[in-house]
Amino acid sequence: MFSLWPGFRYARMRHMRLLRFLPFLPAFMLPPLLIMRVWWLAMVPLVLLGLAGIGLSLWAVHKENVAREAWEREAGYSPQPSRNTLVAMGRWLARH
Repeated sequence: MFSLWPGFRYARMRHMRLLRFLPFLPAFMLPPLLIMRVWWLAMVPLVLLGLAGIGLSLWAVHKENVAREAWEREAGYSPQPSRNTLVAMGRWLARH
């Protein structure tokens, strides 16, 4: 049950031993004490947001690559140029 003065509730817990001397602990000081025990819960949405951001970035790059390959196909370019190093050097020299 929620209390505006929760210090008494935690006074006998070993990990909250400091609160034995603060039985008048106001409620606004309780969240930092609870965060010490469950800090990893705050990481779950942050990790999920990070994974969603990475996924959206990869999807955006994939979408652009598909559009570029379609444009190259329409323009007559080969979407998969040769991986031969000498041929690639020749292509580079021809462009410059």
